[in-house]
Amino acid sequence: MNNANSLFPVCLLLLTSIMVSLSSCGGDAPFQEEELLGRWDIETPYRNGKFAESLVDLFFDFQEGNRLVTNVTGDEQAFSYELDDELIYQREGSLDATYTIEELAEGRLVLITRLHIYDFRFELVRANAAEEAIQ
Repeated sequence: MNNANSLFPVCLLLLTSIMVSLSSCGGDAPFQEEELLGRWDIETPYRNGKFAESLVDLFFDFQEGNRLVTNVTGDEQAFSYELDDELIYQREGSLDATYTIEELAEGRLVLITRLHIYDFRFELVRANAAEEAIQ
């Protein structure tokens, strides 16, 4: 019985540590909409792992009210979008798509998606950051 009493504080400490760890996992969503808002221009487009010259003019313009303007279909079009953790759902247009945010930091956005039979990786820069780099 004495041995069990000495283990109680250790078990309590262990249980408390586990609960704190689990509660910190939920936290905030990995990406916030405010970070996404604005125009993003393609820096490097890939189709099936190879550079895609035909996509060098690609852009995404995330606007307030869940509005997305992009030329991912070849023509500039408006869509609605929803941000859910690291996923962006593009809807209400000629092409429904789901993009996974691989990176969003310091003026850089990397999206990956599968459209039709092709895997895409879009490495984008914030439009004003791209203009500043040219100057």
